[in-house]
Amino acid sequence: MSLAPFSILCGDYNLSVPRVRDDEMPRCEICNGCWFYRSDISPASVEFELLEKYCHGAYLDCARYQFAQSLGISYLPKWLEPNDCRAIKEVRRSPIK
Repeated sequence: MSLAPFSILCGDYNLSVPRVRDDEMPRCEICNGCWFYRSDISPASVEFELLEKYCHGAYLDCARYQFAQSLGISYLPKWLEPNDCRAIKEVRRSPIK
């Protein structure tokens, strides 16, 4: 008797990203299109702590979220870290709607 491959049973998931039920934590509105959220992050890295803090928690404080809300997710730069609010200070004040 052979067992089915893990990807068939569970899907092709990025196991380094913690998965939680929708009712346990707030869900970021841009996580599906956010490069930072979708990138492979080692659980031992500083980026993983940022992912837990912003993507699975206080996403309203995330610089990437704020930038995407101001100008749109298509203009969101890959280099912008979730905790880099100083870099987008002028963007948040932008009169562009």
